[in-house]
Amino acid sequence: MPVNEQWFSFDPPTGSRFEEDAEEKDWFAACSEIVLRDLALSNYYLVSGESMMNVCAYGTGADYVGWDDAENRPWPRATRSLSA
Repeated sequence: MPVNEQWFSFDPPTGSRFEEDAEEKDWFAACSEIVLRDLALSNYYLVSGESMMNVCAYGTGADYVGWDDAENRPWPRATRSLSA
């Protein structure tokens, strides 16, 4: 997963009425930007490799993301591998 570039995006479901709607496409693009920004603010990129190795080795893995009630959003730096 490249840290400094967009490696995924949310898109309207194929074949849905949202596919042709520019406003809907903009909404999905904005959601993608928010998630990518929050991943960059967290330590996701530091721990995701270990979590993926656990999935390959043991068939299971887990990441934790906290919630900031004051900000009403995921808590930056809360993502960590539970296997560590």
